[in-house]
Amino acid sequence: MADIFNTDNTIKFWKDQRQRVADAVPEGTIDFSDMEFPEDPAGEYFHNITFHSDADFSGATFLHSTVFSKAVFEQDAIFENCKFPDGGIFLFTQFHGDAEFGNTFFDGKTRFAGVVFMQDANFSGSTFNAMAAFESEESPSVGEHKKTEFQYFANFDRCIWKEYVHFLDVIFRDDAFFKNGTFEYELDFDKCEIKGRTNFEAANFLEYSGKKDKRRNRVRFLHNSFHGKVSFWNVRFDCPVRYVDNHFDDHAEFRKAEFNNSVLIDRNNHFNDRLFLDTDFKSFSRPGDSIEPYRVAKQTAHQAGDSEMEGIYHFQHKCAESVNNQKNATLNPFNVKFRKLKSNLLFQWLGVVIGRWFFGYGERPLRPLITGCAVILIWAILFLTIGGIDKSGNTGTESTSIGTCLYFSTVTFTTLGYGDIKPTPGFSRLLSSTEAVLGAAIMAVFIVSLTRKFIR
Repeated sequence: MADIFNTDNTIKFWKDQRQRVADAVPEGTIDFSDMEFPEDPAGEYFHNITFHSDADFSGATFLHSTVFSKAVFEQDAIFENCKFPDGGIFLFTQFHGDAEFGNTFFDGKTRFAGVVFMQDANFSGSTFNAMAAFESEESPSVGEHKKTEFQYFANFDRCIWKEYVHFLDVIFRDDAFFKNGTFEYELDFDKCEIKGRTNFEAANFLEYSGKKDKRRNRVRFLHNSFHGKVSFWNVRFDCPVRYVDNHFDDHAEFRKAEFNNSVLIDRNNHFNDRLFLDTDFKSFSRPGDSIEPYRVAKQTAHQAGDSEMEGIYHFQHKCAESVNNQKNATLNPFNVKFRKLKSNLLFQWLGVVIGRWFFGYGERPLRPLITGCAVILIWAILFLTIGGIDKSGNTGTESTSIGTCLYFSTVTFTTLGYGDIKPTPGFSRLLSSTEAVLGAAIMAVFIVSLTRKFIR
């Protein structure tokens, strides 16, 4: 058809297609399959057209950004395997029957604004190479804020989204499936309401590697209401993800999800049930972005009776909390905040070193054991260096072996106090007293950590 694409012929072409629609009977099918649709010089396209019968556009190519604004499909609309090189515009379009967009390519900006899908809407296997927007729109005729609405099943399985994807103020009255989808740039799921199930199982949210602003490479779920079960099972997040002020009325599952970047799940999310078991928070390498994922995961593991995972998530939660506290600390010791030890960077750093690395926040029994052995060895070397122990009740110092110093250091650390060896007056007594205090504290932490493990 390329040889007829001049102004006069294209005007006639579009006029003929609209006439075909007008002449069709409800029991039949208008066959537009495998056709090429050029640009309409009059700009009318299928604007404000009512399709009384099935409309079959399967395999068609729309060479220009074809307009279906205010079109009404009273029967099924079939756009399978279509190509939209310049995108498509569906403003206030109504689909009374099934809307089939499976395996369709949208290479240009595509808008579904103020659209109503009254039966199943299927976009499975489609590829969006440019911005795709499913959003509300102000109706120019009545000034009404009209929402895009899926009244039955919305299927976006295996879709590939290469650009910005925006679901704003959309209503899903049935299930919404995005399983095995690939999001290569950015997703905003904002102010949507999903009354059925929401399924993102095995979806991949990739870290953008192009030249555009990487700060926009993110996934955001903001102010949404999920009334049915929500599944992020086995989802992979390579880019930052945000969950802010969402309502989960039913079961929310993140089992086996993989967070490889920063995570923010704020306290304004309302969960009825949570499942983070087997979730891989690799963002632990920079946990300060949010402490909420670990807190929620810890509660979930406790509710499920998984003591091992509860301990793991408790440790990660405390680590993230310490990093957050450090960020809020001040470097100025003369600042009024210095009076509050929690707000001082030095004390925060000491808390991290002692709580995390030496004692594992009570979840790593091996760490206080190793710390105790290190203290015994270090103090033995100090005693050997200063010659500060007295054998056989002698006063003064004398040469001692490393074995004797290790023995004395162990007895002092465990506060046994046999009395056969004692520290000499002076600095060695201060060392002995310090080691005894450290020993009592470290052994207490070790016993508590070990007890927590076995009690669970």
